[in-house]
Amino acid sequence: MRQGLQECSAALARDPTNPRLLHLMGRLLDIQTRYAEAEGFYRLASSLNYDASLVNLGFMFVAAKGRDRDYQQALKLYRQAADLGNLRARTNIGEMFERGWFVERNLDEEILWYDLAAQNGWPNALDTLGNMYRRGSDADGNGPAQDLDESIRLYTIAAELGSTNAMNNLGRLYLSDALMADNKNLGLDWLTRASERGNRFAPARIAIGRMFSNGEGVPRNDETAAFYFMLAALTSDGKRALDWLRLNGG
Repeated sequence: MRQGLQECSAALARDPTNPRLLHLMGRLLDIQTRYAEAEGFYRLASSLNYDASLVNLGFMFVAAKGRDRDYQQALKLYRQAADLGNLRARTNIGEMFERGWFVERNLDEEILWYDLAAQNGWPNALDTLGNMYRRGSDADGNGPAQDLDESIRLYTIAAELGSTNAMNNLGRLYLSDALMADNKNLGLDWLTRASERGNRFAPARIAIGRMFSNGEGVPRNDETAAFYFMLAALTSDGKRALDWLRLNGG
């Protein structure tokens, strides 16, 4: 990290108004929790219309990084970045309407902003829309009607773009009883891809472990089952995996 700061500082000395370098300097300081300094560089880059810095500034207000939480200021910054075409900003605005942060909860606005990001291939927005179509409308009729085919389509696009959350969601949907066809092999494939790419979601790893432990769709393999249960147990929500390991002498 120190070397990165030194190299970035040297590059900025040669090119002090380069917005990408200003943003990178802010990001390095942000990671080090030097928030006041990071904000200064983000604001310099933002003044040059570097939209990623506007988003990071907005997130500092959402996450209360070195300041009080301020959703109003975050929304203002996200809108500026969204106007510049930033897809993460559009997704974040959708989340604010979903959660009612500063704004009234508004399903139409939520879907609009997620759609704006998803249409341009932003994986998080595609994954979120996939969740909405998987769940379907609530008891009051709010939300889109359940459409599992559309959910699979959106999850698949997001997964192919590298979203490990979408890989897990797709895998769990294929393993569920919601679909008529037997898709256990597809489900296992997507869950395994997510895990191999570093996704630490314990229920997904538990599902893989259970398949190998019970021989569901794959040859039974206690060693492989134990490996995935162990990975799940290393996370904060891995209690079921620990229980399996205790019962099986792990």
